[in-house]
Amino acid sequence: MALCAFLGDALTGAGFRLAGVWVQQPRPQEMPALFERLASRAGPSGEPRVELILMTAEVAESLPPARLREVQRQGWPLVLVIPDARRRYPVPDLVSSLRRQLGLAE
Repeated sequence: MALCAFLGDALTGAGFRLAGVWVQQPRPQEMPALFERLASRAGPSGEPRVELILMTAEVAESLPPARLREVQRQGWPLVLVIPDARRRYPVPDLVSSLRRQLGLAE
């Protein structure tokens, strides 16, 4: 069974919880360990095995950037960084970044 986990604030998580997503609101110091358990698919009993990890940009900032990129490159589980409901923490603009890298930006 494919399972989705959301890591972020309570307000943003409320909508995901209504959709049946496993929602966690970790403290910044708890985030790296939780992320590693979910990414390795070896969580303790009671913690589901996930196929998709959604996290707010705020939560993503509490992780080592190199480790987050490494897990995203692996592609399993799929890890997506999304804005929070209040849009307090912007998500990087990937389209603009890619255009600049390809020399297509004005």
